[in-house]
Amino acid sequence: MTSPLEAAELRARILLLLGLLASLIALGTLGYVLLEGWSFLDGLYMTLMVLTTVGLGEVKPLHPGGKWVTIALMTVGIGIVLYALTTLAETVLRSLTSPRRHVRQVEKRMHKLQNHVIVCGFGQVGEQVCHALHEAGYSFALIERDPARVRHAQSLGYLVLEDDATHDDALRRAGIERANTLVTVLDSDASNLYVTLSARQLGARVSIIARSNAPESAHKLERAGADRVVNPYRASGLSMASLVLRPSLAEFVEKITLGNLDFRLEEIRLGPDSGLIGSDAAQLARLGVTVVAVRGADGSIRRSSSQLHLRAGDVLLAIGTDVEMQALEAAAGSDARNRGA
Repeated sequence: MTSPLEAAELRARILLLLGLLASLIALGTLGYVLLEGWSFLDGLYMTLMVLTTVGLGEVKPLHPGGKWVTIALMTVGIGIVLYALTTLAETVLRSLTSPRRHVRQVEKRMHKLQNHVIVCGFGQVGEQVCHALHEAGYSFALIERDPARVRHAQSLGYLVLEDDATHDDALRRAGIERANTLVTVLDSDASNLYVTLSARQLGARVSIIARSNAPESAHKLERAGADRVVNPYRASGLSMASLVLRPSLAEFVEKITLGNLDFRLEEIRLGPDSGLIGSDAAQLARLGVTVVAVRGADGSIRRSSSQLHLRAGDVLLAIGTDVEMQALEAAAGSDARNRGA
């Protein structure tokens, strides 16, 4: 990236070259006017024609004084013009290849994001989070400060900001005020705590999912504002234990989560104008989907039964084919796909 000192030196070179060119044009024009008795326009025209090497011929026959002016312009002026063009090309090339230009493009794309997910950290856990979000078609912005990890994320086509996620400015640039969910999976519990505190202060409505390596850090993260705290070691241990205790169920959950079956498990949120509000299990069954449970707006989870009556904000945990799910999402309303808590 071009340093401020290099940028200042480049600007000084450009200003010097522009000054030399202006002086050369002025002196050449004045020489033709004084030594040849030409008009200002003829002198300017002849000067520019020599400097640009257009070679259209002399405006008028030259006397010895005019020829010396032309020789001076060709000897000194053409070199300055070529050097100026080289400097201009160098400036344009630097601006096109400058990392700062790429940063501006990334920030411009991030500024357009709405209701997106912000992922902080691109280690082993963060990479899996980004992969799952990408496969599901979610819009997300990644914040990572390690250059090697940034390059890896860019090679996968992810929108990544090279910055420290613990800084408030990095979260603002990633659109924390407009984000729906923030996932912080940095290597350090302290760093995840800083990110959680900053995110909760900057984005009051954002749902925060934080990684915790130590069990004692979970309560601190929750007090800092995290809605969900996940210990990857505990989660992987429970997953492996499930393969021992309930292998068929564990295999089913894994396959349906990864989309390896011809039907899928999805959560569908009911919008305020949903036609399903007030419906019961029998009416849902007509859509062809199987509703396993319903999560209420208060966080309570109810199983699907004949006494079930849906309310706005309820989240349906349903199983069905793509066609059946599309029908359910259409009936649920504009807020159908649950992308938050």
